[in-house]
Amino acid sequence: MTKRCSLMRLTLPAALVLASTVVFPAHADLFSIEAEAQYWNPDGSGSDSLTDMGEEMFPANWDRNGQLRLSASFQHFIPLIPNVRLETQELEFTGSSSGFDGRLDLGHDTFTLFYAPLDNDLTRLHFGVSLKRVRGYLERDIVDGPTTRDDIDADIPMVYLLLETSLPFTGLSVQGSGHFFSFDDNEVQDIEAAIRYRFLDNRMFEGYISAGYRSLNFKIDEGQRLQADYDFRGPFVAVNLRF
Repeated sequence: MTKRCSLMRLTLPAALVLASTVVFPAHADLFSIEAEAQYWNPDGSGSDSLTDMGEEMFPANWDRNGQLRLSASFQHFIPLIPNVRLETQELEFTGSSSGFDGRLDLGHDTFTLFYAPLDNDLTRLHFGVSLKRVRGYLERDIVDGPTTRDDIDADIPMVYLLLETSLPFTGLSVQGSGHFFSFDDNEVQDIEAAIRYRFLDNRMFEGYISAGYRSLNFKIDEGQRLQADYDFRGPFVAVNLRF
């Protein structure tokens, strides 16, 4: 069931991008669609507590595991109406620590409304608001004891920002982006920086490949039921197509 949900989560943006390119093939000056696939290889660490284990926070060291994110951005020419960005991120780990075997799923979808006051070949500036919808779980197998599991179900509003600056005549650009300042008991900081290279540029679309580093911190506050503070950091590569 978890794998099926992950597959559905990851295929949604791809389906939306395909549908959009069919609907708006001749309106490149009025609409733009950018699709991205990112492969991220983070280390995971932190601590957590479950109800059945008391109030003590136990260390959590998660095995390194590659994660996939798919995203799609839709931009248009109408100034007062925000643009739309959709992301879906798998985030599944296994690990063991302090006599426990554990499984963690923090897979989530991110819905963003943003404005793009600057969006040209030299500079891009996007800002807006996001909602991260986390639908996952934390599970612990106690040695010679029971299995404890808690579902993680949170909607976290945030601020979104992207800034990119190109290096003229090189095809290279430097980009930083992130989701900051959670307005919720559950907190997320999702920040990344990358160098991008434009390997394709014609009248139909542009193609980019990028390499960078990403940091994602989750602080989960579910009252007495669950407290957790996880940190995931590591390099990534990504491919973008912009229509």
